Amino acid sequence: MPYPLYAVVAEICERAGLPYGKFDTTLLEGYVLGMQISNEAPAFEHIQELAKAFFFDPVNRGDSLVFTPRGAEPVMTIDENDLIGDSDDEKTRRSPEEIVRVLNLNYYDADGGIDTCKQTSDRSIDTRGEGEKNIETPLVLETDQAAQIAVIMHKVMIEEQRGEFEITLPDSYLKLTPGDVVLFRGDRCHIDEVSLDIGEQKIKLIHDRKSAYQSQAFGVAPIAPPAPVPLVPGSTTIEFIDAPILASGDDLQLGYYIAIAGSNSAWAGATVALSLDGGGRTLSNPIIPISKR
Repeated sequence: MPYPLYAVVAEICERAGLPYGKFDTTLLEGYVLGMQISNEAPAFEHIQELAKAFFFDPVNRGDSLVFTPRGAEPVMTIDENDLIGDSDDEKTRRSPEEIVRVLNLNYYDADGGIDTCKQTSDRSIDTRGEGEKNIETPLVLETDQAAQIAVIMHKVMIEEQRGEFEITLPDSYLKLTPGDVVLFRGDRCHIDEVSLDIGEQKIKLIHDRKSAYQSQAFGVAPIAPPAPVPLVPGSTTIEFIDAPILASGDDLQLGYYIAIAGSNSAWAGATVALSLDGGGRTLSNPIIPISKR
């Protein structure tokens, strides 16, 4: 049974002791089939795992913790004329080595049993990246859902490789918080960090693309887990056979032909008992399946 993402995040917050009304999960969309949760790990680690797969940011706004999804519309355009100091030259381009050609998402598939399954995003035609990277998640996902998450992770990784800006703005931009999307120099960026100082704030911007958070990928179905080996014999079915005499020795007495069978492979045979006096005494004969002899 799937659970709404907003409800799962809210329950983790409540378990961690965060008072109701001090967090807001209403913007979150999607559903969660299952998740491994350890009592020894802090609640924020569980939220981080959900944030990586469902692409949202936990943000402190006022006196509340607000969970904002990625891919939103820009909240404003940052005017270069408002930059303070030399921050307009502080752009760092990430190393191409951070782009991998193949990204594997290891997860638990709803139809794949207790072993982890894998969905792959392969961008072999992109010459900028090399190698392969594995990402682990404790989430239980549907096959196509996992494939789409892997593709989105890969696209976001490639977009963020374009680089990041570290700029300083006056306090007129104080309403900006991590997770917000802004336009800067014609590029779309999301705010990764905000550091406040007297009369100014330092902001780290990372390149962002709205379409990167969309995918219609189809996953590779996992191998169905083997059926468990039955240990309980189960019930026995008995049927009378309407047939002529099958052996010459059977012509000496009046009787019945019967067939019996078990309901699974653990069934090893049965004993058929016949009572001639209403159950006081019985005549019995064990019957063993041909395959068991």
